[in-house]
Amino acid sequence: MRKKSLVFIFLALTLSITTSGCIDLFHVPGVAVSPDGSRIYFLEGDGEGSASGQLVSAPIGGSIDQTLYAGSKDDSASAFAVNPVSGEVAYVRSGLETGGTKLEIFNPADGSTRTVLDVNVFGVTAIGTMMQYSRDGSRIALTVMTLPGDITPDMLNDEEFEMSDEQIAATQYRAFVVNVADGSLTEIVSGVPTAFNTLSWNASGTQIALNGWTDGNGDGKIVILPTEDPESGVVGDGTAVYVYDLAANSLTEVSVGKFNYAPTYAGDQLFWASADLATEMVNLMNTDGMVYSTINTISGIGVSPDGTRLAWSENQDSDSEEQLPGLVYISDTSFANPTLVVEMADNQLPDAPVWLSDGQTILVGATSVIAQMVMSFTASFSFSTDGTESSSEGSVTSDSSFGTSVVAVNVNTGEITPVYSGPIVNSSMYAGLIGLVASGVLDEMAGAE
Repeated sequence: MRKKSLVFIFLALTLSITTSGCIDLFHVPGVAVSPDGSRIYFLEGDGEGSASGQLVSAPIGGSIDQTLYAGSKDDSASAFAVNPVSGEVAYVRSGLETGGTKLEIFNPADGSTRTVLDVNVFGVTAIGTMMQYSRDGSRIALTVMTLPGDITPDMLNDEEFEMSDEQIAATQYRAFVVNVADGSLTEIVSGVPTAFNTLSWNASGTQIALNGWTDGNGDGKIVILPTEDPESGVVGDGTAVYVYDLAANSLTEVSVGKFNYAPTYAGDQLFWASADLATEMVNLMNTDGMVYSTINTISGIGVSPDGTRLAWSENQDSDSEEQLPGLVYISDTSFANPTLVVEMADNQLPDAPVWLSDGQTILVGATSVIAQMVMSFTASFSFSTDGTESSSEGSVTSDSSFGTSVVAVNVNTGEITPVYSGPIVNSSMYAGLIGLVASGVLDEMAGAE
């Protein structure tokens, strides 16, 4: 296979994914920040886009100096979140050493760890996709991918492992609410045939918005990364935005259309992104209708600490081999004057922005599984215009080790300041990989000439 043809495959894959729905996983932040804005927390990668199993912390602008959970090849941390009141860090850990899945909380003040949910609570091996504390820090909303009993996390790290159709169909994406004080666990409308990935609490702590995939093509399984090709008659699954009311234990769909994702509360006002395949536009919506529209793909939304402003990332689609800079916009909740804050020349596939407590700064990285695959690939091969390997200026080096740069962006000036550089992976990685396998995209890539 020619090296340059691989480049085109990956660029085509990126475009296909960002217009077909898997983009919901970009909305999972790769980093979390302490309440005082002095530290970031993230999952350390191994330098090749795979998880090392460790949940670590670093001061803004510094290097890793704290390990919250060491993990191992057979035992990994996944979804995590910072308590906005106490600064404690909750995380999911899964694997052979754990004996299943636990939810633990790390106290940065004294370095202690306590278990909130033990292995017998889930009853299966679950890998966290996204986690978020309620504003008062009393509860945690959590989405997890539960694996069939014959699959363990270490199998997913094995390049030779192949999931069967039966195993893919048996994989579920579920959502829960955890009461931190007593460790009680409530599934969000259990038994509903919906695959949940991303979520957001409202300010008053009465509702949780979620994106949820459904079996739109009736093939008996939910694929969170569908292939969508209307011309060939291929119709994949779709994703909607739902609101879960905690008091009523009810789930209500609020979106219209096939691809809706990135639900985000600003105060008690809900926003989300919606991709329209007919017009090839991506829109920002609220419950009253469309508030913003773009030809680019909106990859994630972040809300300022006071709930008055939104920042969002956009991926620019390109029909050439050149990847265009990622864009970051900002607006107040009226959307009277959306403003381009910065063009991310070194980040073509930006994550959802994460706000610091000062309300003037956002953190932006590139930690999603697709961004990691593209970076890993382009770091692994050199190529020239005739398809042969080259070491000439402008070609990519053959060193497969790479890092993810997290930068701070001043939303008023657009000034970019480096925050951290090193291997980081996203907690949505496993869900994204299984989505790629289930959709058949990886098989298409492997068969490309």
